[in-house]
Amino acid sequence: STVLTIAHRLDTVLDADRIMVLDQGRLAQCDAPENLIRAGAGIFFELCSEGGYLDKVHASVAATATTSQESHDDNQD
Repeated sequence: STVLTIAHRLDTVLDADRIMVLDQGRLAQCDAPENLIRAGAGIFFELCSEGGYLDKVHASVAATATTSQESHDDNQD
C-alpha cells in the first residue's frame, strides 16, 4: 500500500522509500533519500546537512543494505 506523509521534521521521513520535496508548491525533487543525499546538492541535501542528518541517512542506508543482504543470503539456503 502507499502512504503519503507530509512532514516538517526530517526524522519523520528519513526511512521512507521515496521523498518528494516541494519548493513553492512545485515538485523540486523526488527519489530515495540516499539518492538525494548522494547527489551532494539540492534542497533535501541542504536540509539534511543543516540539520545534522547526513550521518543518520548514511547509517539508515547501511542498515537497510545489511538487512537486505541477510535476507538474500537466507533465501539462498
